[in-house]
Amino acid sequence: MALKRSAWEQVKSGFRIAGTFVLAFSFVAALALSVTLLRLGNDIGVRSAYPFLGAFALLALATVLFYTARIWAKWLLGVLAYCGLRLLFGVPFVFVFGKMPTSELQSAFIIIPAFLISTLLTVRFVNRPPKGAERLGLVFFVVCLVFAMVFQSWAPWVMGIALLAVGNAIHFLTETTEAP
Repeated sequence: MALKRSAWEQVKSGFRIAGTFVLAFSFVAALALSVTLLRLGNDIGVRSAYPFLGAFALLALATVLFYTARIWAKWLLGVLAYCGLRLLFGVPFVFVFGKMPTSELQSAFIIIPAFLISTLLTVRFVNRPPKGAERLGLVFFVVCLVFAMVFQSWAPWVMGIALLAVGNAIHFLTETTEAP
């Protein structure tokens, strides 16, 4: 029989979970704002401090991501799997009920394998936290996802997958060479 928690313990647990969601959303929004500031210097056409501020904020946030990767790596897999499944089950409905331009249809067939590869490369972090080069590749992957979101292009995402794969490969090679 499971232990019963008091109502107050359940409320505290709910606030903890909600706070974590708000913190994660705020962090991704801060990453997106820093990437937007990087981009803003090119859009304005005049010299400004925005790109410097964006680069500094992006570096600071990426450093926080690097040192907290053991906490959020499992969540990343969940988000990727959820979004990938929604996309995978949504594409047939577009064929049946809607019309999609060819360019968007081609993008969907690029994005579905990207979700699959991203999920496969991050699934190992459910059982153990990322270490060394894996952690660095994971941080680069998340930053590239934010670039993909801000620029509304799948190209940075593919670059992030490549960096994640390189980080995993480096970790695998160093792990196998160190083993007795």
